[in-house]
Amino acid sequence: MCYKNNTKIKINETTSRYLEKLYYINKSYESFICILARSYSNCKSGHLQDMIDKYRQDYQKGCIEFNLAVDKIIYETVGYHPVDYRYSFDFDRGVGELEWN
Repeated sequence: MCYKNNTKIKINETTSRYLEKLYYINKSYESFICILARSYSNCKSGHLQDMIDKYRQDYQKGCIEFNLAVDKIIYETVGYHPVDYRYSFDFDRGVGELEWN
């Protein structure tokens, strides 16, 4: 998709590390849930189902926290929250790129 607006975002080190932490926590939950789901599909058990439910809830909370942090950066950059947008972050360099219509 072609976006009409594009901007680079400088992110301070504290925010960059915070976003990076949230990002990797969510990836860990996502991977772990996939492993649990595969195990559950091979051998259904109440214990595995309980674990899936617990980590699914943790993953959802983590996604919300990450998305709220990203939304705050987008709002501070653009002044509003665009409906159609795409972003990427380079945590090591402390920069982001935002594209939106």
